Amino acid sequence: MLIGFEGIEPLARLTMLIRGMRLEGGLIRMGITLLADEGENLTVDATAFVPDIEEYWGNFPAKRA
Repeated sequence: MLIGFEGIEPLARLTMLIRGMRLEGGLIRMGITLLADEGENLTVDATAFVPDIEEYWGNFPAKRA
């Protein structure tokens, strides 16, 4: 189950290596709305990776020295 996305079946299940951490999760399709300062907002379809377990993200992104 994808946290925060109950009832949505992922398009694919995969493991991603992000900053040295292996994160398992799913790819989902969703609409993203870009809010306009002028004119009309724009809604586009997007593919997003959603990790299975939220706490693995820790302090991402890492702080630069």
